[in-house]
Amino acid sequence: FELAEDTLWAKKGHIVGRDEVEVQAGDLLRWSRTGRSVAEIEETSSSFILRCGGTTANVSKSSGTLSSLVVGAVSVLDDAAVDGIVSGPRLSCVRAFTDNDTGAGKHNTIRDQFYASGLSQMRYYPVRFKKDGNALISVVRAEGTRGCGWLHTRKWTIAEDGTLSIENRIEPHGKMPELPRIGTSWILDGSLTNVTWYGRGPHENYPDRAESAFLGCYSSTVSQLYVQYARPQDNGVRSDVRWIEFRDCEGRGVRFAASVPLCARALHYSWEDLEFARHRRRQERIFNVKPPRKEVCLDLDIAERGLGNASCGPKTLPGYTVKNRIYEWTETVRSVNKKGQEKTR
Repeated sequence: FELAEDTLWAKKGHIVGRDEVEVQAGDLLRWSRTGRSVAEIEETSSSFILRCGGTTANVSKSSGTLSSLVVGAVSVLDDAAVDGIVSGPRLSCVRAFTDNDTGAGKHNTIRDQFYASGLSQMRYYPVRFKKDGNALISVVRAEGTRGCGWLHTRKWTIAEDGTLSIENRIEPHGKMPELPRIGTSWILDGSLTNVTWYGRGPHENYPDRAESAFLGCYSSTVSQLYVQYARPQDNGVRSDVRWIEFRDCEGRGVRFAASVPLCARALHYSWEDLEFARHRRRQERIFNVKPPRKEVCLDLDIAERGLGNASCGPKTLPGYTVKNRIYEWTETVRSVNKKGQEKTR
């Protein structure tokens, strides 16, 4: 709806309101489909190395996830580049708690019970690896310090065009708190700072704050995705993401996609950088936001808790909470060329 004529507060053509409706359901699986796996798998004393179509994926036996990944001559991640910190995708369920997550009282917060569960200090225990033809199957036990967690099973394959596919299944165990999110966390190479995504945007949006963010294809930089709130907290999420691309200054990069719409968060800050940058109630007052990291901290979430209104009202509505259940989904990583098209599709 647009103004038909000039007014004192806006010119003719100013948009007063707008909406979008679904005309036809799309094929969500189209973005994560791949060809058959033809990867060669080499086993060493410390890892399994999958190679095919210009992609090399090194799966560490000690961490149970990628220790390095090269796709189409682009170094996507490498533990050695971040002083040995695990940069490959790990199951994660924490975010820097928002004012609404913290709530206005002890009965209206998810932060306290989350910390009490031990899930802020996740541990990862590889259980087994198995080569299955051209695929590698890994099983990792991901747990907090008090026993609750998930059994995370993954099937790693590479198609002949170089697309890496990761089939995920997580099974929960133990007494779970209310969770902020569930997904995988990656640390990408610091050169991949130009972002394009197909999902809701262009501004920040969460599952219960998404109506004003229309589906579309948007571009930004990792630095511009950060929202500087007066009190540091989680920010920058884009929901209903079908795919998200990261490129270097020469236009080379990779596209992440999944079998389900994702909530994506890409910042130059880890959740700890934001969570511990300010004081909490009854603590000494501090405000100490760290300088941005060079690398890109990426979360690809299959479930994201809405924000709710608990800082001054009710908690997040049940329809926007994270359910404690088995999840299955597939992630893919493929090369994109300088023109922004997929390399082979």
